[in-house]
Amino acid sequence: MEKIEYRDAKISEVVEISKLFECMWNEIRPNIKLSQDAIDKVIIEYMSSILKDSFYLKVAIKDNKMIGFLAGSIYFNERLNKFVGYCSEVFMSKEFRSMNMGSHMIEDLKNWFKGNGVNQAMFDVPSHHLTRWLRRNGYTHYTSSLSLDLVSDEENKKGDEL
Repeated sequence: MEKIEYRDAKISEVVEISKLFECMWNEIRPNIKLSQDAIDKVIIEYMSSILKDSFYLKVAIKDNKMIGFLAGSIYFNERLNKFVGYCSEVFMSKEFRSMNMGSHMIEDLKNWFKGNGVNQAMFDVPSHHLTRWLRRNGYTHYTSSLSLDLVSDEENKKGDEL
């Protein structure tokens, strides 16, 4: 059995990463289909960002198969008046989640942030993982983003009027 390799993503791997992104989306938002146009935009975003010093994109490989990825970046947060690290996506295929690879990926990202002079990081966390993240040392609940399917919302309002 081969060890898991964790390394910088290559431009040539962005399409494969987008397939993992789609798997992640389908787990988190099974009721909202991700369109091919949205997947194409993820590919374009990653391809245009991968060579930037402020963008972090790593992949986990096992037995020559991509099993996970992590995307992060550094940006200036005007409200906080400082540069902040931002983890937008972290995903591991289900069969490899018990191996703590995701935690290792996150630690590597945090070290990258620190190495770039960043002293605060924000993480997008799916709601079903929030409690687990808050149990980790040092994480606090900063803000919540709520999602509303506006098409379904209109249908729900019609039902409320009956």
